[in-house]
Amino acid sequence: MKGIEMRKIVLPVAFVFALLAGCAQKTEPPPATQPKAAAALPKASAVAPKVERIVFVGQKNACDCTRARIDKMWARLESVLASGPRVPVERIDLDVDEKRYNDLDALRSLVVPPGIYFLDGLGAVVELLQGEVEESRIAGSLR
Repeated sequence: MKGIEMRKIVLPVAFVFALLAGCAQKTEPPPATQPKAAAALPKASAVAPKVERIVFVGQKNACDCTRARIDKMWARLESVLASGPRVPVERIDLDVDEKRYNDLDALRSLVVPPGIYFLDGLGAVVELLQGEVEESRIAGSLR
């Protein structure tokens, strides 16, 4: 009687494992197809927009730690520009130059001052660096 009960348990368990294991044969996914309209569209350019100018956003009325971060980032930006490409730089304070800051903020919001806006020839934001970043990151944004 025990042998019959054991078979009642072993066979269903073995069957479940066989189902879970599935077929070992590899199947290839169907080839990806694009709609004809999408295939006809021109490819996007791999070249990033060129940075034509920079706007550095600081803050006049800031606590000591924010003031130190702003001063450090200004010095890093100056260092990168001294040995890199000649790009015009405008420096504004978000709490003084409110109109100019609001125009930039409408393009891309600054969360942590200072902010370094890298703009193309049309005034669009190519990149925005915020807070404290290394010189290599600033230099990378100019490439």
